[in-house]
Amino acid sequence: MKIRWIFIDLDGTLLDQHKQPGSKGLSAIKALKQKGLHIGLATGRSVDIVLKLLKSWQLVNQIDVIIGMNGAQIYSLKEAACFRQHLLSAEQLNAIITFCLPYNINYYLYDMMKQKAYLHRLDDYGKYIISINQSAYDIQVQPIINNYEKLLVLCEPSTSKAVIDSLQSFTDLRVMRTLSFCLEIVSIENSKCNAVRQICEHEGCSLREVMAFGDEMNDLDLLLECGIGVAMLNGNEQIKASADCCTEYDNNHDGVGEFLYQYFFI
Repeated sequence: MKIRWIFIDLDGTLLDQHKQPGSKGLSAIKALKQKGLHIGLATGRSVDIVLKLLKSWQLVNQIDVIIGMNGAQIYSLKEAACFRQHLLSAEQLNAIITFCLPYNINYYLYDMMKQKAYLHRLDDYGKYIISINQSAYDIQVQPIINNYEKLLVLCEPSTSKAVIDSLQSFTDLRVMRTLSFCLEIVSIENSKCNAVRQICEHEGCSLREVMAFGDEMNDLDLLLECGIGVAMLNGNEQIKASADCCTEYDNNHDGVGEFLYQYFFI
């Protein structure tokens, strides 16, 4: 099956530990775009934050679509339009947070329209997430009154499994651990794979014509269902065991770029 689309995760995949893309990854994207392939980014970050990064990397003209917030946002760069879907309601968010507070959690919400983040408190975990997104922030006092695409629950790594297990009672949620201290929560209807499937339907192609790169549990379903799922060498062990193949190099050594150069004979 010929590959027509490539979707690439950002953190831990295209980006190194300093949150910068490797030079070979950038040049591979540009070369494959010239060959007629479509390139998409699939990330947990919000679309507005990714657009700023694309400008700094001079990639705006090479990227066709951005999947943000783990599938809750789909942005077409050609149409300059963002589709937001299946948001978590204020009622859901308040219930989840109240349920998790006995575990001494912090939480993070991001408002794309206001370009501002909201946290329960500014601890080390909250500071780390703020630094990645480089966003303005406020301390949020419940009750939450707005709907949001995604909730981050920040907790001690030693309690994260207990929090995940307890959240199984919320059957309308998708809960994914993406860092040792960070759980990403979206509607059960949202995932990177579901968003890619929507894009394929719109473009008249199939998931079998997609290559995807990822490193964490929010990439799992996409790597399983697309034509070629590529796990990062530095990725989660379950991701590496489930993918079709693995990069030879990690994200700090341009793993995505090296793989693309070898696979497509750039």
